[in-house]
Amino acid sequence: DHCRRMKSKGALVFDIDDTLVDGRERLIPEVADVYKHFRSRFPTYILTARPEAGRSHAERLLKRHGITYDKLFMLPGREESDPGGYKWRMRRQIGRKHGRVLVACGDQAWDALPWPAPRSLDALVDNPHRGALVHNENEIGVLLPSSR
Repeated sequence: DHCRRMKSKGALVFDIDDTLVDGRERLIPEVADVYKHFRSRFPTYILTARPEAGRSHAERLLKRHGITYDKLFMLPGREESDPGGYKWRMRRQIGRKHGRVLVACGDQAWDALPWPAPRSLDALVDNPHRGALVHNENEIGVLLPSSR
């Protein structure tokens, strides 16, 4: 709400797996509640490392859980060896369109940090049980604890 009071412009970016849904594709209520609270206030994007070939399944999953979005970005086949680079490029594209990405949320370093992650953040990247809030390039990265 601070962003709205300050008339901040920008967009939100969320991952799917182990962020909005768990390994059994059940909604993760704590993250979904935050998502739904801000969805009506800011343009909101889903950016996943799921391959493009699974688009229809991902769309049905999100719809089933009431997750709406401005656009769903999925990993093109040519990017499968570099999901971090792909996600970073798409976040930059979203940021250019909306002025900036206000918050990027996910369970992997590439969801919430610049890519490749700066060496100064190695402790975050290497700890699978971390949870962190990282400010970078006018973007807040929410790095959730990983279930992997």
